[in-house]
Amino acid sequence: MAKTSSAILRFFVWHIKFITDSVCPADFQHTAKGLTQIMTQQNTHHAQTGSLATFFAPLLVAALACILVATAAKAADDTREVAARVNGAPIYMDQVTPLVESQLQRNPRIAEQARGEALLHDMHMRALNQLIDVELLYQAGSEIEIPDAQEQIAAYVDHYRANNLTANLSEEQMHAAAHRQVQVNAYYLSRGLDDPEVPEERIRAFFEQNKQDFTQQPSIEVRHILIKADPDGPDEDTAKARGRMQEALDRLNQGEDFSKVAQDLSECASAAEGGHLGHVERGSMPPEFIDAGFSLPVGDLSRVVQTRFGFHVLQVLDKNPGGAPSYEDMRDFYRTFLQKQLREELLAQEFALLRERAEIEIYLPQRATTPMRGTR
Repeated sequence: MAKTSSAILRFFVWHIKFITDSVCPADFQHTAKGLTQIMTQQNTHHAQTGSLATFFAPLLVAALACILVATAAKAADDTREVAARVNGAPIYMDQVTPLVESQLQRNPRIAEQARGEALLHDMHMRALNQLIDVELLYQAGSEIEIPDAQEQIAAYVDHYRANNLTANLSEEQMHAAAHRQVQVNAYYLSRGLDDPEVPEERIRAFFEQNKQDFTQQPSIEVRHILIKADPDGPDEDTAKARGRMQEALDRLNQGEDFSKVAQDLSECASAAEGGHLGHVERGSMPPEFIDAGFSLPVGDLSRVVQTRFGFHVLQVLDKNPGGAPSYEDMRDFYRTFLQKQLREELLAQEFALLRERAEIEIYLPQRATTPMRGTR
């Protein structure tokens, strides 16, 4: 398993949960829940297409591999209904159904709409297409010789056990699932899909098209001490507030630490943080505050500034002139994004090529009539 990327391993567990709850013991479902929510949010649109190349990208092979694990839980049986054959290899309806049920259970709105037979059939067809893609990858990978296959298989079996994924799997089924996983990964890696090289010109073109989205406004990193005073309040209250502010100034001018004085005297919620407000931009604070801060040299104390909140004394810790980031600053970020995009494109091309060469027979009825939990 040394050649398998850590990204692939990270998402093993998630897709087993996505496929069917029966494969996962109850104590593992909580761990999978957070990842499931994240992936569901990111892939809501792609899920409607039935395309594995987009629905499970960028970590597609992990998702496919987990389908292999789940579907290995049942042996071939002449009594099982065949949904499709891929180069003669059967895909059974009881492998398709859990994918559909899982989606219905996690999306009540879809479940309500799925009462119509047409939509239910479409969902079955999308799930079947995903399983066909899995089988195509496995068959293609089976042609690759893997010198350390047994070591990789053993490592995957250990991984299943470590993540409590073995409840419904016999020893033979675990090894069968791991073997299929190894062959899928071998094909994935042999085609260079794990780490495709993004052309430099593509990165630069993307940067030029999108750099304005990352343009930063000028900002200052600032801390302050606030003594509250209502501008329309009694003169006596204003005088008391000025007196407390003078106390703060005296302590600061005597060299006392700004954070300590802020914690002792400031009436802002930031007092607990030593008065630190972080980076602020124009428009985020009263204009009197912003004007004083932007005109102040880094490290200096301001004069007393009055705003609608009361009296402030500021200290600017840093200044950011803003502007668009440089290509050098953004290159690695854009490369990572574009590599994910390129991986999806290459994988979609790979599926298209594999399908073109394959003999695929579909037996799924025109209308799905199998009762589905959650649709009644």
